[in-house]
Amino acid sequence: MKFLNFLKKQIISFISLLKVCVSCAFSKKNYQYTLIVALFWLFLTWILSSEYMPKDNFIVGQPALKDVKALVDFTQIDKEATEQARLAAAKTVPNIMSTDGDITNKVLGSLSYTLEQISNERKRKKTDPLSDLSTDANDVKFSAPIEPETSFPVFVSREIFDELLTFDEMTFVNLKQTAMTITRSAMEMGVSSAPGNSSLVSDESISEIQENVDSLNLPDNEKKVIFALVSNSVRPNKVQDWVAIKDLQAKRMSEVKPVSVFIAQGQTIIREGEIVTPKHLELLGDMDIYRPSLLLQGVFAGSTAVFIMLVILYFGARMFAPSILSDKRLLLLVALITLGTTSLCSFTTHLPISEAFGAYILRYMTPVAIASILIQMVAGSSFAVLVTIVICILVSMMTHSASAGITGLFTGVAAIIVFSNTRKRTEMLWAAVIVTAVNMLAAWITNTYISEDDVLMWSPVAVAAVNGSFSCVMAIGAMFFVENLFPVVTNVRLLDIANPTEYLLRELTSKAPGTHVHSILVANLAEAGASEIGANPLLARVGAYYHDIGKTKHPSMFIENQFGALNPHDKCASTLSKVIITSHVKQGVELAKKYKLPEPIIDIIAQHHGTSLLKYFHFQALKTDKNAREEDFRYPGPKPQTKEAAVVMMADSIEAAVRSLKNVDLSKIESMIDAIINGMLNDGQFNECELSFKDISKLKKKFLQSMASLYHTRIEYPEQKKY
Repeated sequence: MKFLNFLKKQIISFISLLKVCVSCAFSKKNYQYTLIVALFWLFLTWILSSEYMPKDNFIVGQPALKDVKALVDFTQIDKEATEQARLAAAKTVPNIMSTDGDITNKVLGSLSYTLEQISNERKRKKTDPLSDLSTDANDVKFSAPIEPETSFPVFVSREIFDELLTFDEMTFVNLKQTAMTITRSAMEMGVSSAPGNSSLVSDESISEIQENVDSLNLPDNEKKVIFALVSNSVRPNKVQDWVAIKDLQAKRMSEVKPVSVFIAQGQTIIREGEIVTPKHLELLGDMDIYRPSLLLQGVFAGSTAVFIMLVILYFGARMFAPSILSDKRLLLLVALITLGTTSLCSFTTHLPISEAFGAYILRYMTPVAIASILIQMVAGSSFAVLVTIVICILVSMMTHSASAGITGLFTGVAAIIVFSNTRKRTEMLWAAVIVTAVNMLAAWITNTYISEDDVLMWSPVAVAAVNGSFSCVMAIGAMFFVENLFPVVTNVRLLDIANPTEYLLRELTSKAPGTHVHSILVANLAEAGASEIGANPLLARVGAYYHDIGKTKHPSMFIENQFGALNPHDKCASTLSKVIITSHVKQGVELAKKYKLPEPIIDIIAQHHGTSLLKYFHFQALKTDKNAREEDFRYPGPKPQTKEAAVVMMADSIEAAVRSLKNVDLSKIESMIDAIINGMLNDGQFNECELSFKDISKLKKKFLQSMASLYHTRIEYPEQKKY
């Protein structure tokens, strides 16, 4: 009873949890994520289970609706012809006969009993010479009285019987032994039955017995008696040995080679309007062109495998790329890349290639590296490795080949490693060469150690070379579409927009030269800091280049562009100054969007001040209005969402603050860095990004090192004497 109550509670708890999950999944906030995941699951299941889906509709006795041709060279075993050949081989087996031991024993027992009775009659005759055995009968019948149903009666003619009584004892004993020996020999050799009557001994067997008796070195009267005893005792004991016959038939049938029919690629199997026969359906089914119904077991297994992989990807995303789970577009992008690559792998492995050419080599034509390169660009190397593993498992399941998955895994991981550090197009070219070389090497290894096909080494290697090159070209080509449609950016794209000849940077240089110099210094700091904590250093540098482009609207309102001129803020109200200063963030975002900068750069522009307080203008406002609120003198935000944005925020403030110091020394720089970063930390500016205290400690040290090298003590040179 306790167990039932416990089980009931567990079921109720599970149902409650299920209701919560369903309501959460289909809530207004999450239904789009649920839709993406559900579609991803369905499409991936369809790709994986395509070989278990129904194919074409052919009905026996109905005309075909279209021409059907062979996609590849195909050799089919003609089952009907093969079966006929096997039956013909079975019919060649002769009729195997064997002796029945039970009949032999019965015959020998009956003869022994008969001779014993005759011996007794001889003894009785000696004691009572006038008595006679069955005087009225022509034949004397001897039958075992104890087991008559298990013995055979032996008929001895009166003539033979009387003669047996006349022999002396020694001759009679010899006759007994000889008769038993010849009978045993005849029965063991096998006594056949007469045609049409299985109970009569054949003439052939009687003749053999006669020959054996005639060969004895005995008088004719003794031979006559022996022959009579033996011929009247033996019974047919040759029977058909069905076990031996069936074994020999099975052996002959197994030795028959299957009758095969060769169908060349492009050969018409069935024409439009031709009546479909069972043989047509069998051939189409063997060629995997026709399947009448859905194979539920295969589809269920495929959907279960995909579900398990989705769970693995979910927890992997939480660990390695949490931004995917919070951004619908990134989640959709990852799903599209995975689906697209898996579909391409499925397509390449089912290309119509002749078996003579070697259809097995298609397993090395799976472009897994496309997903590896693109996912690394979108979500980082760790998550890209996980996606690569999942795709390789799917490829192995689709191709029924471990070598395909292992080759793809080698190549995918190599692609992630080499493409994660590329910044130039020339570097991409060399990365593609490395990926192609790894794919060729992996194909050679797997073909040597794993593949069961007896093939030449160079065929898989050549196909792998094509696959490696194709994968890299496709991935590089897709990069530019991906970064224009989704919130991702490549290193090459970052380098392109970091070029000083870019319009916005030229505008910054000409309209706000002070801000331009400040941006370069901030970029140096940000890149160094990002490298220290494992963030993207190039993204931090380029984001720093553009973080203040909004100042080009009103450059003279910012002190770095005033060059000793009057400060316009001295004549402005604090609230107006606050609006002018904070507006450079909004204006910078507008310019970035107008000139189609990548979204990560736009995010850095929008977040590089977070919601920090303009302390100077708030302090000035308090002089005239003691009720001036801090909230009215803060940047609109949002707070930094990424490590790169947080690093740019710190570098921006530190560079400006340290530059304002007089008589700069190491201790002042260190104190200033600590004060700025601790102030941001206490103000909650890093609450929405992934910075840890360990990261912040590393950044303080790196910023101090970089600023100390920038503001090092210089030697004072004496003035030259004038001559």
